[in-house]
Amino acid sequence: MAAAFLVGVLVAVQSRIKVISIDTPLPPEARVLHLSPPDLSQAAAGLLQIMNTTLAKSGEVALLSTAPTDPGHGVMTKALQKEWLKGEYAELSLITTVFGGGEVQKSYAETLAILQAYPNLRGIIAPELAGIAGAARAVMDMGRGNSVKVTGIGLPSRLVPAMQAGVVPAFVTWSPVDVGYAAVRMTLALYRNEAVVQAGIPIATGRLGQLLVGDDATVTVGELITVDPATLDKYADLF
Repeated sequence: MAAAFLVGVLVAVQSRIKVISIDTPLPPEARVLHLSPPDLSQAAAGLLQIMNTTLAKSGEVALLSTAPTDPGHGVMTKALQKEWLKGEYAELSLITTVFGGGEVQKSYAETLAILQAYPNLRGIIAPELAGIAGAARAVMDMGRGNSVKVTGIGLPSRLVPAMQAGVVPAFVTWSPVDVGYAAVRMTLALYRNEAVVQAGIPIATGRLGQLLVGDDATVTVGELITVDPATLDKYADLF
């Protein structure tokens, strides 16, 4: 986080301007409230279920993550490893982990490399937005869509061609629309002094109902959503 930006935010807070951070949290002293999307590590079970069902419970699978030093990678990897211990995944083999650095083009290149290195590869799990987009495009460009399937965490509007082609059978997402809506509603409530930021106290958030303030003045907004061909158009029109 740029030092100049953080200094500016701190000045705003000291001037009694109510600052809310979204997704990536500002330090507690630099904001009054942080809005967080759902815990993405909770998608681990859903991602493995999608892959297991798609591959008929057997096959070689690769993990395409962000970077070894990314905290999100560590959390997601542990969640996947824990889920993978279940007997229903006994014939689903994790053969390699590669890193796309949170970039579509690098994820694309890494996917091309593993498609060439592992001819029996049948599935790719990419639990981040750029990763699944790059992986799906690489599988399609290589003409491997009939034999290799991709799932992960993605944005519906970016995955329409891949899902229509059958490369992505289903994936997990969350609604950034809801996060943005909650940010506006909460900002307005704080501006009007209609809400207080205190752990355990809910804040009214319009159509999203009452959202509870947790520790460190953080509010989790929304739930994880599984998108499949039946619901793709609905979500792709939104985000």
